[in-house]
Amino acid sequence: MYRVKVLDSIKQNILLFIFMLITFDIFAIHKESNLNVSFCNGIAAVVNGEIITITELDAEENIFRSGSNKQLKKISEYDLRRLALQKLIDKILIRQESNKRNIFVSDNDIYNVVHSIASHNNMTIDKFRVFVEKNGLLWTSYLDSLRDEMYDSFLRKQIFEESSLVNYENNCVKQISNNNIESNRNKLVSLAQIFIRIPENATSSEIDELYKKASILHDDASKNHNFSELAINFSDGIEASSGGFLGKRLLDKWPDVFVENIVSLSNGEISKIIKSSSGFHILKMLDREVDSMSYVSNDKNLVDQFHIKHILVKKSFAITDEEAFLYLSAIRKEIISNCICFEDMAQKYSHDITAPQGGDMGWLTLSEMLPEIAKSVVCLTDNKVSEIITSPIGYHIIKLYSRRLLDIKEDRQEITNNQYLFDLHGKYIFDVWLERIRSQSYIHSNSV
Repeated sequence: MYRVKVLDSIKQNILLFIFMLITFDIFAIHKESNLNVSFCNGIAAVVNGEIITITELDAEENIFRSGSNKQLKKISEYDLRRLALQKLIDKILIRQESNKRNIFVSDNDIYNVVHSIASHNNMTIDKFRVFVEKNGLLWTSYLDSLRDEMYDSFLRKQIFEESSLVNYENNCVKQISNNNIESNRNKLVSLAQIFIRIPENATSSEIDELYKKASILHDDASKNHNFSELAINFSDGIEASSGGFLGKRLLDKWPDVFVENIVSLSNGEISKIIKSSSGFHILKMLDREVDSMSYVSNDKNLVDQFHIKHILVKKSFAITDEEAFLYLSAIRKEIISNCICFEDMAQKYSHDITAPQGGDMGWLTLSEMLPEIAKSVVCLTDNKVSEIITSPIGYHIIKLYSRRLLDIKEDRQEITNNQYLFDLHGKYIFDVWLERIRSQSYIHSNSV
């Protein structure tokens, strides 16, 4: 199973920040979207055999219409519906591809994130749930939204880590660090683009017409028309829905044909029309800055890790809390009294996604566990089974196999290096990968 191991506060803060933004963006838009969903349901699209209904598409379109992006409110109904459908298609593809790669988001993962958000806002989970529902959002819908974003985040990280470009550059970054160079100064450049695609086998007259279209857009952009709005309405690029934003990279990491045309641009300036093998590009210099790569220096590099296995009985409508408690009590008694293998019992009876692995959760720090489990684990000795632990998810028993003190200095350094490279290349790498997955998938639309 692919798991993101949060080794320090760097990753924790990144994920928490992402989900804080998601939380309050959902609150702002969901009230209106709940009111306008059509009751006439049908099939809007099919994605590798999975159906998107008209109701789901209507709801997503209302979310787009009610959101905080002012540019999306200015585009046509057709384009808005097209963007909403693409968002739903991408969610399904991301989840499908995640599962193919053994990336799964468990209820425990969701609970950890919700607990972090609630704690950050000085609330218990129960109070946070009341807060969510008072703002017009069903609790289950909120959890589903978090799950989608976690799939997206975890998959982006894995695709990024598999990239040969990143592997090569990471070696370069490590070399810089090993040579004790404390900073690497270079120009970081943020770009947006309007892209007009040239189809394969296009005739000369067709290319001329596309160039005329690019010229009109270039004139509009140069006359201070809103570049983001132009990109949303007219760009053929996969980044169009985000206003054409291409991301931030070191200047020499952009394609050579781009560098030649942006090297002298100031912030806010527009490039001339650039022709590549795939089409015409109009670039806008959003920002250029000097970046200083900093490396972590921290004496507190030793952390406790615990190798634990886990059996979970979830709370549900089909079983009362008392019945669930008694059921897990019987399982624990069999393990303790009759020396039945913990792993076998986990495989047979655990409701957690770790069941096929005998409940093995691997090596974890306390911060990576549910708070209720962490409190119990610190009191266990090796090869001992915990008492029954109660959490909002259900009832748990834990077996501690071993503990160790781990020096994570190199891990901290690697996280810093990877995050630096992810900021530069992550969006571009994932967008290219997702475009390829779209082209390889069966996608049939009835609504756009």
